[in-house]
Amino acid sequence: ALEDTRLSLLADVKISFYHLLFGQRDVELAAQNVTNVEEVLRTVQARVAAGEATSFDSLKAGVEVQKARKEVARANNALLVAKARLNTLTAGTLGKEFSVQGDFDRPRQGLNAEGLMAQALEQHPAVRRVSKLAEQADHTLRFEREARVPNVSVIGSYHREAGDESLTAGLAVPLPLWYRRQGEIQSALGAKHRADAERLRAQQELEQAITQHAQEVRTAQEQLQVFETGLLKQAEQTLTMARTSFRHGAASLLDVLDAQRVYRQTQLEYAQVRADLSIALARLERALGTS
Repeated sequence: ALEDTRLSLLADVKISFYHLLFGQRDVELAAQNVTNVEEVLRTVQARVAAGEATSFDSLKAGVEVQKARKEVARANNALLVAKARLNTLTAGTLGKEFSVQGDFDRPRQGLNAEGLMAQALEQHPAVRRVSKLAEQADHTLRFEREARVPNVSVIGSYHREAGDESLTAGLAVPLPLWYRRQGEIQSALGAKHRADAERLRAQQELEQAITQHAQEVRTAQEQLQVFETGLLKQAEQTLTMARTSFRHGAASLLDVLDAQRVYRQTQLEYAQVRADLSIALARLERALGTS
């Protein structure tokens, strides 16, 4: 039970750590977005002053800045919650003012479900515990069944007195002979059935958890590949082109604001997928009973 608690706590701390990393990244992206839309606002205001744009464009850009600042407030609130969760799991040792440094995790090798399951059945503390109980129950049942045969004791003695010698031998058999220990055997058999059922339940739950979390890892890896093989670059290129065209008057304010939203959303979703992959790996580790 102590090992189970340690595994669960370690996984919870890792998951909270990755939530906090994502929260910090969310704040960074929100702050970058404010800087970018403020730059757009300054460009629009300069055009309004030069008579090249209307005050309505300036108003739209100003609204976008307010939305971006609101997102910063939201991200900061979410970050505070993530910090509080991690601080609680570490018994308040981190304090109220702290930040974390690190990176999201990735699997260092391919995931083989059968190999992972065999590994978990061999080393997971919960399975080892119920397997040991099942073995003890099986041993008790064998003992009770063997105890139906009475233990026969051999008794012998030798006596010599005044030239008289005598040798006595006998057998000692416990009574009653007809006692077959049916009550003890049935009780041991019931305990064995319960222990076997508990072991089977633990193995099935472990198999389900490993299958689920391994699939979560694979899904996150597939999504990550989509971002890293094209989506991130496309969003960045689109924003760069929109900004350049906007500065030269070839793109509208709406075009550049839409490109900025898409870029920020893509970056945020990419960070979320990286966090999801790390969290799935932490949960898989808990199911395996090891890192």
